[in-house]
Amino acid sequence: WALQHLHHSQFMNELQLLDSTEMKDSYMYKLSEAPGFEYFKYVVLVGSPQDCYVPMHTAQATIPNAAELDKKGDGSAYIQMA
Repeated sequence: WALQHLHHSQFMNELQLLDSTEMKDSYMYKLSEAPGFEYFKYVVLVGSPQDCYVPMHTAQATIPNAAELDKKGDGSAYIQMA
């Protein structure tokens, strides 16, 4: 029940970077630039290859290979967020 409701939520659109046509206007991009992580000594990110909602690189905050090769699209935004 909960996953059915999450599947069509604004939250899921934000996690998948689908809440804006421009990646730099997305909630997750703006959150990545916000202060706060410097107050933590350790941050644990958990992801699973079985996750059907967000890509593995998003769950683990890593840079996908395609982003490293993308010089004209959103590749630079992915790199800045990581």
